[in-house]
Amino acid sequence: MGAAAGETIVSKGQVTGEGRHPMSPAERLGLTVSTRAKQEKCLAEGIYFESRGEPVRGQIAVAQVILNRAFSGHYPSSICGVVYQNSHRHLACQFTFACDRHPDVVRDQAAWRRAMTKHAKIGLHNFYRPRKWGDGSDTPSWGSATYTADAAAKM
Repeated sequence: MGAAAGETIVSKGQVTGEGRHPMSPAERLGLTVSTRAKQEKCLAEGIYFESRGEPVRGQIAVAQVILNRAFSGHYPSSICGVVYQNSHRHLACQFTFACDRHPDVVRDQAAWRRAMTKHAKIGLHNFYRPRKWGDGSDTPSWGSATYTADAAAKM
């Protein structure tokens, strides 16, 4: 079976092992110190303007959709590219806020702070912006059902 778009298959031990770790989302997206802030802002805008009135699980889902699309190979390969794809086409873009011709103004500061800084790691999944993107400190770990419930309650 071959690799799907945006997926690489390697032999066991090539990705993990001594001195190696699975690539973080930032590494997979090729983010650098100079590009990371812009991509994080686009992710926060996508979360805020698409789902600020939703429960946290809905906001997590929007973030995951954006990241999944950026990794897929079928959409633009950057977060900003995904969020603002076809934004020049009135009501024909991926995320309606980007092309509805209404000014995008942050009015709910609490929701904006949540979209910018809320982090969660549940099992192998990193939601929103993983802690310390790219330095390997966010290496995933398995969690119990209690851990998952506690992490969700803190969001």
